[in-house]
Amino acid sequence: MFEQIIRAGVSRGMWCLFRIEDEESTRPNEFYDRETGEIPFHLDLSKEYSIVTPEGARKRGWAGAVGPDLTQVSDWVRQSVSEDQVTTVNKIAESVKNRWGEVPETTINEAITRLVQDRRLMAFKGKAEQEERPDLIFGTSAVFYTPEPTDIVSTPAKASEKGWISPRKEEISLSGRAGAKILFPLLHRIGSLYQRGGKTTIDNMDMIDMLLPGGGSLRISLTDVPPDSMKALGEFFEVVSGLVKIGDSTEAYLDIMDPKENCPFVKELKKGKEKEE
Repeated sequence: MFEQIIRAGVSRGMWCLFRIEDEESTRPNEFYDRETGEIPFHLDLSKEYSIVTPEGARKRGWAGAVGPDLTQVSDWVRQSVSEDQVTTVNKIAESVKNRWGEVPETTINEAITRLVQDRRLMAFKGKAEQEERPDLIFGTSAVFYTPEPTDIVSTPAKASEKGWISPRKEEISLSGRAGAKILFPLLHRIGSLYQRGGKTTIDNMDMIDMLLPGGGSLRISLTDVPPDSMKALGEFFEVVSGLVKIGDSTEAYLDIMDPKENCPFVKELKKGKEKEE
């Protein structure tokens, strides 16, 4: 199973596989990434192989113009869509390339597909300005979805506003700059809120491009985190909140599918949303 994970990670562009035989060499004798294709089946991974991120491989001059990884492109796609709320696949690609440089269209489409499958975006065939409910593509209905240039992509919030979808239960969703304004002030209090009776599971939470004091940026990404883990992360969030600041590109995304009644954290999120509205 471990070998399958390594091979799958390389084919999906999550990391690169390499092996350096000579201790004095600065370049690997063998190097495999998404651009080189599948790892040969005869390769014995029990030898001295290592993995490195695509960005790490580019910095070392080992990989060609591989382009940014899928996670980074997904962030860029979400930022582009959150600005217009409803846009086309073609315009998303243009926005990403204009703001962050040349990115392969296959990577952009793959990012859109993943976001649609995760319900973070919704797609349909039609017009961006239409008011009638389209046949939305998201979640399990997007298993075989392949974006086309004229497809329309919408944020879940905009789809809900137009009456195209009904929020599941009391589902909470934050996105973009507005999400950062709500979530960032709560960072230092997350631990105490959960200590006071927080009982809500965080389905997804992404805070991207938070500015570090000495330069650089920080991203926090959480998935399927239960209340006990949120309590344990309290000190971490408190430390982070004292270090980082919101910058021009800082955004936050939060999905809670089943917010619990009387949960202190949920109450604070709702207060923040009311202020922003």
